[in-house]
Amino acid sequence: MKAKSLDDYIYYSLIITCILLFILALVYKCFFYNFKIGYCAIYDKLGIYCPGCGCTRAFEALLHFNIKASIYYNPTVFYSVIILFCFLLTQTIDRIIKSKKHIMPYSNFYLYTGIFIMLSNCIIRNMFNIYIN
Repeated sequence: MKAKSLDDYIYYSLIITCILLFILALVYKCFFYNFKIGYCAIYDKLGIYCPGCGCTRAFEALLHFNIKASIYYNPTVFYSVIILFCFLLTQTIDRIIKSKKHIMPYSNFYLYTGIFIMLSNCIIRNMFNIYIN
């Protein structure tokens, strides 16, 4: 029996996660479309943006195919979706053609880049918030 690699575990986990997110997006669109999304407790209490501020709005903008708004709200979401799509596409192609060399294997570089984007966005937004107010 072939031992599963880290790419295999990540691939199957992402497939299951994407299916669940798709189902949640359909439920949201069908039943909660006019429901207003909550507020950020950190911003309300401290007056600063957290690294995750705007992620929900960015994801919702992507559901409406509004890429510009999604990047404006939080660019980490768009980056994550692009990396996720590329990883799943290349891994699926590798599995279909039964290739042993992965076009885009998992790397911590993608994770660290996403964290860098998220923290940079947080710092820049807070700098503008401080200087404007």
